[in-house]
Amino acid sequence: STDGVHWRERGVILRKAEGVTWMGTGSTWRSPRAERAGTFQMNFSEWRGERQTIFFAESTNLVDWHRLGPEREFTQDARWYKPQGRWDCIYTLPRTGGGLWGYWTADPSAGPGVGFGQSTDGVRWEAIEPPRFLDGAAPGEAGAVERIGDRYYLMLGAGGMRTLVGERPEGPFRPATVNPVLLHGGPTYFSRFFPTNPDGLLVNHHAIAK
Repeated sequence: STDGVHWRERGVILRKAEGVTWMGTGSTWRSPRAERAGTFQMNFSEWRGERQTIFFAESTNLVDWHRLGPEREFTQDARWYKPQGRWDCIYTLPRTGGGLWGYWTADPSAGPGVGFGQSTDGVRWEAIEPPRFLDGAAPGEAGAVERIGDRYYLMLGAGGMRTLVGERPEGPFRPATVNPVLLHGGPTYFSRFFPTNPDGLLVNHHAIAK
């Protein structure tokens, strides 16, 4: 796309590995390392055996991608997350001091929440304690997180898309006081932030016709 509105299909860029039950989507970001300027990174999940884990690929043109090796596999940290729970779709934000924060769909052991972690290079990830959900925030899938002003806004897939708000990247997050339901359940789901210049942020989502 040249304008973020009109799009031309380029075809499949990555397929699941041999023997994998299914492949899950992810998101894409620029490498946070200065020496890797011009390199893009993608995460995606694959269900292998009895559990889902996350893998990575890189590209210099966003069209031709190559998988990184199995040493980059990102698995659940059993201190905070169920080993055979959801583990899917990292969405990143710049981290203070360099590197990236990441949020993803996960099953924390202690209750409702999402996955949270950090990386210095975008492909080696450390899972850390998940952010707390407050005031009855429901479990769901992490759509996207962005900092707007001094707050962090998490779009959560939970019977539609809901907006949670936090004061810090590590949370805690609670339902927004205004318009907590961003998209009602049913045909609309899985919204993402889409940064544009000079217009700021757009939100995109997929729709399933009934």
